Amino acid sequence: MGLALIVHGGAGKWPEMDRRSVEAMMDATKAGFDALRTRGSVEAVVTSIRGLENSGCFNAGRGAIRNADGVRELDAGIMEGGGFRAGCVGAVRDIENPIDLAYRVLLDTDHVLIVGEGVNRLAERYGLGKTVSDIPGRGDEADTAGAVAIDETGRIAVGASTGGIQLKLAGRVGDSAIPGAGLYADDSLGGVALSGIGEHSMRTMAAFMAVQFMSREDPLSSLKVAMAAVKAKLGAYSLGGIAIDRRSRVAVFHNTSRMPTCFIKGDMEEPRFSNRHRRGFLG
Repeated sequence: MGLALIVHGGAGKWPEMDRRSVEAMMDATKAGFDALRTRGSVEAVVTSIRGLENSGCFNAGRGAIRNADGVRELDAGIMEGGGFRAGCVGAVRDIENPIDLAYRVLLDTDHVLIVGEGVNRLAERYGLGKTVSDIPGRGDEADTAGAVAIDETGRIAVGASTGGIQLKLAGRVGDSAIPGAGLYADDSLGGVALSGIGEHSMRTMAAFMAVQFMSREDPLSSLKVAMAAVKAKLGAYSLGGIAIDRRSRVAVFHNTSRMPTCFIKGDMEEPRFSNRHRRGFLG
């Protein structure tokens, strides 16, 4: 299997990307690829997303928006496609790196999703410090940050981290913490991480649907067909997605104005960045 990693900074109303945001994506992708080569796909996804969270440039971690009460409540999830294990957290308050907490749920518990006061106690147990960031957050410019990776053994992992939608009600949990909705992985098919209005993904299990289409389609076609199905079911929708299939092909598709992505494969010296994919991308 060929190594491949693709990272996104959120489907939404992005302006032209500033240099700092582009560099943050490139750095997160490079760090993730280093982890992919030495520690596998799950570590690659966690490392990449942690980099995006730490940058403050995206609606995740330090840059996350606040809810209607003025509080940062964050969601994150990770899933691996071999044993279909997942670890997810929802409505965790003011944690610097919620993807690390989701990873602890995957590694150290028998649960899939932990939310509310329980997840905040879990963060304290693992010593995951609270953010002291005064960064205002990305507003409605962008949504989830996410990543998909495949390692040399064919193990596929996906992950996502987000502050959610602007002015959400306290306690709202989005699709980034729901396997099958905002993220899904199956080593025999591929992996998908979505971004956009989470309710659209949750009502249709869009990520699961896209992965299932990979049994007969390439990853770009699978994203397109899944999103067409969402549109047929719901009418208007706002989504974007990244994908990798079991042949290590990477893809991007979105119906938003932009979706910054960065990917790298085993035969590439540097990651490749793009902010817009008018007809999608397959590579």
